[in-house]
Amino acid sequence: MCGLQCHLYVLCGVRIARLEAGEGDDFAFMEWQARMQQLDRERERTEFERRRLAGLLSQQESIIARQKIVQHNKDLAADMKAEVHCHWLSFCYFV
Repeated sequence: MCGLQCHLYVLCGVRIARLEAGEGDDFAFMEWQARMQQLDRERERTEFERRRLAGLLSQQESIIARQKIVQHNKDLAADMKAEVHCHWLSFCYFV
């Protein structure tokens, strides 16, 4: 045996020796690490989406608040015009 076969044989022997000595399996750790990294990426995506949606909600709420203010001001202006008109008409009747 030589080359790649020798290398693999040595690696397998080292791995078996480490397992016999009570050390953990590298593959199990690598699987766990990959799962944890996947969970981290999912959490980051979830947090990003939450922040994006919160921003959209805030934007829509500010648009609605502005529309309410504009409508309130229009209603006030209409009430003032009506009041001035009534006062003007009552003044005209007395003159």
